[in-house]
Amino acid sequence: MGFGGRFGLLLVLVGAVACAADGGHAAEDARREVAGDIAAPEGEVDAADPDGFLAAPDGAPDLRADTGEPPAGGDWEVLSLGAGNRALRGASCNSRGDCLVVGAGGIVLRRSGGHHYPLASGTARDLNAVKLFDDGRAVVVGERGLVLVLEDRFRSVCGDECRALLTAGEAEPADLYAVFGESPEEYFVGGANGTLLRYEDTAFHPEPLGVTGAVLTLWGTDLDNVYVGMERGRAMHLSGQTWRSWQLFEASADVHAIWGSGVQEIWAVGTGGRTVRRRLDGSWEAKATNDGRARTLRAVWGAAEDRVWAVGDDGAVLFWNGIRWGVEDDRVVGPNYRGADLRAIAGGRRVDSQGHETLEVALLGDYGAALRRSPERTWHDMSTSPSGRLRGLWAAPGGDLLVAVGDHGALLVGPEPEGAPLGSAMSDLEVDLYAVAGAPREASGEAPLLWAVGAGGAVVTHQGVDVSAGWTLEVVPAAGGATLRGVFATPSGEVVAVGDNGVALFYDGADWIAEETPVVSRLMAVHGRADDEGFISEAWAVGDDGRILRRAGGEWQVACHPVGSALYSVFAHPDGDVWAAGDNGIILRGRAQESFRLVHESPGSFFYALDGTVNAGGEARLAVAGWAGALLMGDGERFSPEETGSYHELTALAIFESGGVAVGAAGVFVTRVAPWP
Repeated sequence: MGFGGRFGLLLVLVGAVACAADGGHAAEDARREVAGDIAAPEGEVDAADPDGFLAAPDGAPDLRADTGEPPAGGDWEVLSLGAGNRALRGASCNSRGDCLVVGAGGIVLRRSGGHHYPLASGTARDLNAVKLFDDGRAVVVGERGLVLVLEDRFRSVCGDECRALLTAGEAEPADLYAVFGESPEEYFVGGANGTLLRYEDTAFHPEPLGVTGAVLTLWGTDLDNVYVGMERGRAMHLSGQTWRSWQLFEASADVHAIWGSGVQEIWAVGTGGRTVRRRLDGSWEAKATNDGRARTLRAVWGAAEDRVWAVGDDGAVLFWNGIRWGVEDDRVVGPNYRGADLRAIAGGRRVDSQGHETLEVALLGDYGAALRRSPERTWHDMSTSPSGRLRGLWAAPGGDLLVAVGDHGALLVGPEPEGAPLGSAMSDLEVDLYAVAGAPREASGEAPLLWAVGAGGAVVTHQGVDVSAGWTLEVVPAAGGATLRGVFATPSGEVVAVGDNGVALFYDGADWIAEETPVVSRLMAVHGRADDEGFISEAWAVGDDGRILRRAGGEWQVACHPVGSALYSVFAHPDGDVWAAGDNGIILRGRAQESFRLVHESPGSFFYALDGTVNAGGEARLAVAGWAGALLMGDGERFSPEETGSYHELTALAIFESGGVAVGAAGVFVTRVAPWP
């Protein structure tokens, strides 16, 4: 969905809107008052970012500057970090339960109050390690000597003198891999070529180690008790002003991570699955991991002496129970990233609003891999992992089946909306998919019929019990090569699809038939109703020019043209009401043979997704989602914002009696975890 020209089509609404047969923008005298307008958070996003930190439209709120405050707590939990395919390389949590995650391409994600959201680092360099302090400030290090301090926002603190210390005759300053400290006023950074610098008194000072090899990890209890893990199996220990050296592994192995629960219980892990623990007498003893694959371990962290995790290459997840190491790979749920190299682990205790304390542990790695440990001691994949954004979503009425589609043929399915991953059902399909629809057939006990549509007239279909397989692709000639952007299906097998150039297609169960429409503009979405026998009784479509089209008796007509700005989504409720949403945060309500009324407007916001259901009391429940994680819930007349915990564009939405799901840019996947009020 491009943003070009949106602000050249600002709403001309000066009151409640009425319909015109073809292109009028009539307005009534009294403007309808609405509540719950969204004020998008401040910040800025990189227009060149392919992973979904999207550029704001001209005039839209700026989304990059970090305010230092997390989003307000809400009932939605982000299950995807939205990192795209960028490697996550470092993580740190403080005693308050807040965490920072850093990685390739300058990505920084803050976790606070149970939600992740992006911060702007101001760099595209790879970030390798982070130390987050209890006051919310942090130090981050990365490639070519990058040292950033987060206070109110990120700023670089490695100036000319610092870079000179890191260059040491090389063409570029040394890459930095590790950081440890007590505050942004006092800390150590370490990296390539035996680099170890101490920052104090507003300057960097070299710490001569007397040995060669890269510094790969730093850990300590305070600045007078610091451990250094290095290449070639070496470790160093600073006690007061004195350095001591150990050869923990043979010279062919590296010490990738060190962690301790205190002065006495300290672990080091590294190449080939090696682990050693420091005894009370100061000596080190090797411990077998019981990992038959002897995978290299790259991070270690624990909640107590008998609750320690180590992670590493090819999805290695190991757990120390106080007696022995065990392999936890069989507790990793979800197909995404099971073979990814895991490079960071962080955890802490979070207290919710009811005072319940939860231990949270996260594993992070290549390709945006992010695994969260649930209270049931299983691991859940937090990332959906498509290479582009997710654009379409369908959910079975009870929410027990989810299907999402997106760029580069991303087609993901999941058995449950809460806590479960969306697994890839098709990885070799290259066509961009824009919408998906399903037709449940509970009455007959048959599996749902599923359709996805996309670029160049592509239609992907599925019929059968196993939704993770058996999808077929065809290019429908009746589309004339136009991209299909919306689809609606009924239990009878009838389908309507719409797309570019005013294209509308009807599937009668055997053939796709092109239908004439009164527009040549891009149609973005279609929805409708079925009769008692499951056949299409009515369909509605919306698109770029603000027209609302209605299909009845097999013919399309302009039912209303209430606005001149784009409409991106439409929902037809079984009781006859119809809602449409689009640019400038507008939500319209109407029905056949009646005017559409403006029930909500949020200038500067953009709604791309709209869905509805009926709650337990038989009342309509509507949701709209869009720009910068915006999401509103309401009864169809009044809407109130809900905090999603995501600043990514939400492009598709599905709600049902027990909850809801939204997906969007960078594979973001959020699910509502609280019951409807």
